[in-house]
Amino acid sequence: MSIEQIVSSAGDGNLLDNSPCCHEFREFLSVAPSERLFDYARHCLESSFKDSGLVLQDIVNEFGRRLDFEAENGLYRGKRTAIGYDGIWRATGEPDLIIEVKTTDYVTVRLEKIAEYKEKLVAEGRLTREASILIVVGREDTGALEAQVRGSRYAWDMRLISIERLIKLVQIREKSDDASTLNQIRQLLQPFEYTKIDKIIDVIFTTAVNVESQQEIEQQEAAPPGDVTDERDVGKQIRTDPDHLNAKRQEAVDWFARLRGKELVKRSKTLFWSPDKEFRVCCAVSKRYEAKGDYQPYWYAYHPSWDAF
Repeated sequence: MSIEQIVSSAGDGNLLDNSPCCHEFREFLSVAPSERLFDYARHCLESSFKDSGLVLQDIVNEFGRRLDFEAENGLYRGKRTAIGYDGIWRATGEPDLIIEVKTTDYVTVRLEKIAEYKEKLVAEGRLTREASILIVVGREDTGALEAQVRGSRYAWDMRLISIERLIKLVQIREKSDDASTLNQIRQLLQPFEYTKIDKIIDVIFTTAVNVESQQEIEQQEAAPPGDVTDERDVGKQIRTDPDHLNAKRQEAVDWFARLRGKELVKRSKTLFWSPDKEFRVCCAVSKRYEAKGDYQPYWYAYHPSWDAF
């Protein structure tokens, strides 16, 4: 189904604040595979349809949840009696983020209005003064909006990110089981001074180390220690294609979810959880081995971070 069909089949098909359509649609997004969310977001930008901006707003907030934020959805349409933010993302130990979603920057954005949301939320005690604003834009060419932010008095309170780069952050998150990667991603979304590039280097380095660690894990999953049948085979272990391992892992998780009557969302390559994060699964994969002597036909690595999760 297209995203338009999904919306029209939710509730009465009218995407209104606190409507059955709104609740059912957001529930669907909470369990949709991330790859489908990426497709839906791009479709909202490429094909204008009724309420496409509202749909994109909900998808962006779901991206926040995939980055382990506690994401609070804002209003679809502004009201005189309510604060018109698009979302609030919260994470323990990090300043809150006020989310503003824009499909384009062709129209000048009223930065004063967005900053006013923050002031009102702080006044109501719903945010701290340290909270910042993240503007998520559909287009990657955002030169005009960037210049507008830089030339304003809000330059140190606001940051911009394109939908495509937000998608890349979710993809990085799902490829790593390491908490440090998640922390670095969250810090990137906060305003920080760019003259000194240490923080950017930290993100690149952390991600590279995590990729190397993940490759070691995949090698461990692909072959147990001493998986050789002849001395001449030392150093020539047959490795299983990681894509094949991951496909088998997903198949196992899908069947386990059906068995338990649960919806499971991918949190990282190995870890999955229910939308409320109360039911959690770690799935390690092993092929069958035919080796000589005393051996186990299957062999798994199980890591402390998985156990903690």
